[in-house]
Amino acid sequence: MDLFYARQARSEVVTWEFDYGPRMRAGENVVSAIATVIPPSGTAPVPVVGGISNNIVPVTVGPLSLVGKHFLDVLATTSLGDQVLARLELAVEF
Repeated sequence: MDLFYARQARSEVVTWEFDYGPRMRAGENVVSAIATVIPPSGTAPVPVVGGISNNIVPVTVGPLSLVGKHFLDVLATTSLGDQVLARLELAVEF
């Protein structure tokens, strides 16, 4: 699992790009992805996965209703049937 860190304001709507290219073997490509937000508590917003291009998966998330640590998990499935997880830890402070 790859782990990244970033900040996002509660009111922001941000598209984060996850580049799986360095994790792919020769001839392997990302063919689909799902995303999940894990909030510090309560109900999570639903992230939107955009079109995958060159093994880059764009995911739009926000606004976020709570201050605190949120996680954005993106699980990509490859053309060889492998699944690769990336996690973005979002610090929401205002």
